[in-house]
Amino acid sequence: MRELVKIFWYPALILLVSELIINPFRLFELFWWLDEFLHFFGGMAVAISASLLLRRAHALGLYSADRRISIFFVVCFVALVAVVWEWHEFVRDFLFSQNSQLSMFDTMKDLFLGVLGACIISPFVVKR
Repeated sequence: MRELVKIFWYPALILLVSELIINPFRLFELFWWLDEFLHFFGGMAVAISASLLLRRAHALGLYSADRRISIFFVVCFVALVAVVWEWHEFVRDFLFSQNSQLSMFDTMKDLFLGVLGACIISPFVVKR
């Protein structure tokens, strides 16, 4: 259990700040850049967690791959998480009449920033 907490505290922190502080107080309306900040650093946080998961799987003998393949896997995993997050925003907007997804451009920008964050951090956090 402690191992999972160590692995997932990065994205959990981003999620908690977003859902418990920024959204309830509508800080996105005051600070336009918060959305970009959270998606970019959220992508980085998920990439760090994915690389830690790969490291743990490798230590247990469950995973072995070239570093480049691991980086590609981490970036693809972040892209998947970003898509699931955007679905979450869509469902929240639909069910609760919130306004999380402003436009298709906003959604594509959010996806791009998450993957960009992963692309930037992955070469530094994925070990051999």
